[in-house]
Amino acid sequence: APAAGAGDHWECGVCTLINEPARTVCEACETPRPANGAAPAAAEKPAAAAGAKTDGPGEPIFVHVRNVKGDIAFDVPCDRAWNAPRLKEAVLSAAPAGFAAAGTAVILALKGKFLGDGPETLADLGIGDRTQLIAVLRPAAAPAAKAFNPPARA
Repeated sequence: APAAGAGDHWECGVCTLINEPARTVCEACETPRPANGAAPAAAEKPAAAAGAKTDGPGEPIFVHVRNVKGDIAFDVPCDRAWNAPRLKEAVLSAAPAGFAAAGTAVILALKGKFLGDGPETLADLGIGDRTQLIAVLRPAAAPAAKAFNPPARA
């Protein structure tokens, strides 16, 4: 393969997207372009990029997330050793601007079933590399309305 020069397209070492030569960060995941054109080391790939902390060796993967309407889609670096609550945090962190308002809760669906908040790992749930998930957004809960108490009559 030809050496990567300043005028060459470049492959993101995290999400593998081929980027335009003028881009200084990846268009998909916003990983900075390596100065020397080399891809980041394997240790810097998805799990490390997302701040994954697992008890075992882990298995870095990407999941593909889209909203119900289908007009917003993005990839999320994660690890098969994570549980669903950790994945939900990663989805909100990796989401493009405007995807979810502050305080919005995300519910993830896989093959028509919602993922719970249990301890099962993504591997246990059958989630592997490039699995597609649907993100259902639930607005932040509004403060509870005070009950109306009419004034007492004298």
